[in-house]
Amino acid sequence: MSFDQYKQTIYMGNEFNYKNVLLSMHGSIESYNTEKNVKAAMIQYADSWNTGDIDKIKSLFSKNATFSNPMNANLMEGIDAIHSLWLAGNEMPGHIKTEVHETVICGDSGLLDFTINFHNPDNTVVALKVREFFSINTDGKIQSLEAYWDKHSIT
Repeated sequence: MSFDQYKQTIYMGNEFNYKNVLLSMHGSIESYNTEKNVKAAMIQYADSWNTGDIDKIKSLFSKNATFSNPMNANLMEGIDAIHSLWLAGNEMPGHIKTEVHETVICGDSGLLDFTINFHNPDNTVVALKVREFFSINTDGKIQSLEAYWDKHSIT
Protein backbone atom coordinates (compact mmCIF):
# COMPACT_ATOMS: atom_id res chain seq x y z
CA MET A 1 0.00 0.00 0.00
CA SER A 2 1.42 3.38 -0.97
CA PHE A 3 1.56 6.24 1.49
CA ASP A 4 -1.17 8.09 -0.45
CA GLN A 5 -3.41 5.00 -0.33
CA TYR A 6 -2.69 4.68 3.38
CA LYS A 7 -3.64 8.33 3.96
CA GLN A 8 -6.88 7.81 2.03
CA THR A 9 -7.62 4.77 4.21
CA ILE A 10 -7.13 6.56 7.53
CA TYR A 11 -8.74 9.88 6.66
CA MET A 12 -12.46 10.24 6.16
CA GLY A 13 -12.83 13.33 4.00
CA ASN A 14 -10.59 15.86 5.70
CA GLU A 15 -10.91 14.35 9.18
CA PHE A 16 -8.53 11.92 10.78
CA ASN A 17 -10.25 8.81 12.15
CA TYR A 18 -8.53 6.42 14.61
CA LYS A 19 -10.97 3.64 13.78
CA ASN A 20 -9.71 3.62 10.19
CA VAL A 21 -6.09 3.59 11.38
CA LEU A 22 -6.70 0.62 13.66
CA LEU A 23 -8.69 -1.31 11.07
CA SER A 24 -6.04 -0.74 8.40
CA MET A 25 -3.32 -1.91 10.82
CA HIS A 26 -5.28 -5.05 11.73
CA GLY A 27 -6.09 -5.79 8.10
CA SER A 28 -2.44 -5.55 7.07
CA ILE A 29 -1.41 -8.47 9.29
CA GLU A 30 -0.53 -11.41 7.08
CA SER A 31 -2.13 -14.56 8.40
CA TYR A 32 -2.00 -18.18 7.34
CA ASN A 33 -4.97 -18.87 9.57
CA THR A 34 -8.40 -17.40 9.36
CA GLU A 35 -9.94 -15.67 12.34
CA LYS A 36 -12.44 -18.53 12.45
CA ASN A 37 -9.65 -21.17 12.76
CA VAL A 38 -7.84 -19.33 15.54
CA LYS A 39 -11.08 -18.86 17.48
CA ALA A 40 -12.04 -22.51 16.93
CA ALA A 41 -8.74 -23.73 18.43
CA MET A 42 -9.19 -21.52 21.50
CA ILE A 43 -12.82 -22.53 22.06
CA GLN A 44 -12.00 -26.24 21.62
CA TYR A 45 -9.30 -25.81 24.25
CA ALA A 46 -11.74 -24.20 26.73
CA ASP A 47 -14.43 -26.80 25.98
CA SER A 48 -11.96 -29.65 26.55
CA TRP A 49 -11.55 -28.51 30.17
CA ASN A 50 -15.30 -29.05 30.64
CA THR A 51 -15.23 -32.65 29.47
CA GLY A 52 -11.93 -33.54 31.15
CA ASP A 53 -10.86 -35.01 27.81
CA ILE A 54 -7.08 -34.94 28.28
CA ASP A 55 -6.45 -36.65 24.95
CA LYS A 56 -8.52 -33.98 23.20
CA ILE A 57 -6.49 -31.24 24.88
CA LYS A 58 -3.28 -33.01 23.81
CA SER A 59 -4.51 -33.21 20.21
CA LEU A 60 -4.92 -29.42 20.09
CA PHE A 61 -1.18 -28.77 20.64
CA SER A 62 1.68 -29.12 18.16
CA LYS A 63 4.39 -31.63 19.10
CA ASN A 64 6.90 -28.87 19.90
CA ALA A 65 4.42 -26.51 21.58
CA THR A 66 5.35 -24.35 24.57
CA PHE A 67 3.29 -23.43 27.61
CA SER A 68 3.94 -20.92 30.35
CA ASN A 69 1.87 -20.47 33.46
CA PRO A 70 2.45 -18.49 36.68
CA MET A 71 2.30 -21.68 38.76
CA ASN A 72 5.21 -23.23 36.85
CA ALA A 73 8.57 -21.51 37.22
CA ASN A 74 9.83 -22.91 33.92
CA LEU A 75 8.56 -22.81 30.38
CA MET A 76 7.09 -26.19 29.50
CA GLU A 77 8.34 -27.37 26.13
CA GLY A 78 6.91 -30.19 24.04
CA ILE A 79 3.56 -31.93 24.01
CA ASP A 80 4.59 -34.58 26.55
CA ALA A 81 5.56 -32.00 29.19
CA ILE A 82 2.35 -30.06 28.62
CA HIS A 83 0.27 -33.24 28.67
CA SER A 84 1.78 -34.28 32.01
CA LEU A 85 0.48 -31.05 33.59
CA TRP A 86 -3.05 -31.77 32.35
CA LEU A 87 -2.81 -35.39 33.51
CA ALA A 88 -1.86 -34.27 37.03
CA GLY A 89 -4.73 -31.77 37.09
CA ASN A 90 -7.20 -34.35 35.86
CA GLU A 91 -6.40 -36.61 38.84
CA MET A 92 -7.66 -34.03 41.33
CA PRO A 93 -11.14 -34.62 42.83
CA GLY A 94 -14.12 -32.60 41.67
CA HIS A 95 -14.69 -31.25 38.19
CA ILE A 96 -14.02 -28.17 36.08
CA LYS A 97 -16.36 -25.94 34.11
CA THR A 98 -15.17 -23.03 31.97
CA GLU A 99 -16.97 -19.85 30.98
CA VAL A 100 -15.62 -18.01 27.94
CA HIS A 101 -16.09 -14.25 28.24
CA GLU A 102 -14.26 -12.90 25.21
CA THR A 103 -11.92 -13.82 22.39
CA VAL A 104 -9.67 -11.36 20.60
CA ILE A 105 -7.94 -12.47 17.42
CA CYS A 106 -5.15 -10.76 15.52
CA GLY A 107 -3.48 -12.67 12.70
CA ASP A 108 -2.39 -16.09 13.91
CA SER A 109 -2.69 -15.18 17.58
CA GLY A 110 -5.56 -14.91 19.96
CA LEU A 111 -6.44 -13.93 23.49
CA LEU A 112 -8.95 -16.00 25.43
CA ASP A 113 -10.55 -14.32 28.44
CA PHE A 114 -12.33 -16.94 30.51
CA THR A 115 -13.07 -18.25 33.98
CA ILE A 116 -12.19 -21.74 35.14
CA ASN A 117 -14.61 -22.86 37.84
CA PHE A 118 -13.16 -25.61 40.01
CA HIS A 119 -16.01 -27.56 41.62
CA ASN A 120 -14.79 -29.12 44.87
CA PRO A 121 -16.14 -32.41 46.21
CA ASP A 122 -17.95 -30.46 48.98
CA ASN A 123 -19.92 -28.55 46.28
CA THR A 124 -18.04 -25.28 46.80
CA VAL A 125 -16.62 -23.54 43.72
CA VAL A 126 -13.33 -21.74 43.29
CA ALA A 127 -13.24 -19.42 40.28
CA LEU A 128 -10.03 -18.50 38.48
CA LYS A 129 -10.21 -15.60 36.00
CA VAL A 130 -7.63 -16.32 33.31
CA ARG A 131 -6.37 -14.62 30.18
CA GLU A 132 -4.47 -16.88 27.83
CA PHE A 133 -2.50 -15.85 24.79
CA PHE A 134 -2.40 -18.38 21.94
CA SER A 135 -0.24 -18.67 18.86
CA ILE A 136 -1.69 -21.05 16.27
CA ASN A 137 0.50 -22.74 13.63
CA THR A 138 -0.26 -23.52 9.97
CA ASP A 139 -1.80 -26.86 10.95
CA GLY A 140 -4.31 -25.10 13.23
CA LYS A 141 -2.52 -26.45 16.33
CA ILE A 142 -1.58 -24.46 19.41
CA GLN A 143 2.12 -23.58 19.00
CA SER A 144 2.43 -21.57 22.18
CA LEU A 145 0.16 -20.81 25.08
CA GLU A 146 0.80 -18.28 27.82
CA ALA A 147 -1.55 -18.17 30.80
CA TYR A 148 -1.90 -14.99 32.83
CA TRP A 149 -3.44 -14.90 36.29
CA ASP A 150 -2.42 -13.99 39.81
CA LYS A 151 -3.74 -14.34 43.36
CA HIS A 152 -6.27 -11.56 42.68
CA SER A 153 -7.76 -13.70 39.92
CA ILE A 154 -8.96 -16.31 42.43
CA THR A 155 -12.39 -16.00 44.07
